[in-house]
Amino acid sequence: MIIALMFCAVITALFLKSIYPADQWRYRILTLLLLTFFFFGYFWLYHAGQWMQYRQFLMLSPQSSEEALLKDELVKRHLKKLQKQAPSSENLMHLFEVCVQSNDAACVKSSVVDLIDQGIIPDEAGLNLVRAEYHLHHEKISEPMILALKICEKQKTNWLECQGFHARALYNSGLFKEAKTIWQTLLKRQDALSEKKQIWAKAIKQCEQMLAKAGGKSS
Repeated sequence: MIIALMFCAVITALFLKSIYPADQWRYRILTLLLLTFFFFGYFWLYHAGQWMQYRQFLMLSPQSSEEALLKDELVKRHLKKLQKQAPSSENLMHLFEVCVQSNDAACVKSSVVDLIDQGIIPDEAGLNLVRAEYHLHHEKISEPMILALKICEKQKTNWLECQGFHARALYNSGLFKEAKTIWQTLLKRQDALSEKKQIWAKAIKQCEQMLAKAGGKSS
């Protein structure tokens, strides 16, 4: 906007120089100031209108999945900009929530790391960090995921869900014996839902089939 105003001022000055005699420099300056204020007002109103449309878009409920993704992306950019200008735990928490809502694994990881650096660990931090590492490492086991599992274990919340991701990551990495052990442990939990137990029982059978093909060895 400032560059546009400077450009308009230069063009206006050249134009005024061509229509006003050299001895009427006061009229040149006065007209230049008036035109500068006019251009400034025009650009200010234009950007104010764009900002109002942007704010209205963020406040309204998205009508489609594309609008929802766009809204989440705009909010994330806005919060990241705010965090750079004026860091605060509130901005980080809001950013963490938006990242989780939009299923942005990289964003979830960075926001959780920033929160932990400030000594803040949300209730869902462990699970969401495990899920993020699971997707960031192509649904396979990794050192960052193991560290995330330790956070989930310390929080003692969503432990079943975290171990579910752990077992799937091991299975996808070819570690069928280790995955089977975890699913067997989960199957014994009294607080697990029956639907989950059915899924784990099927997963155990798949592990046994893969182990039988591999001669009982974990690859």
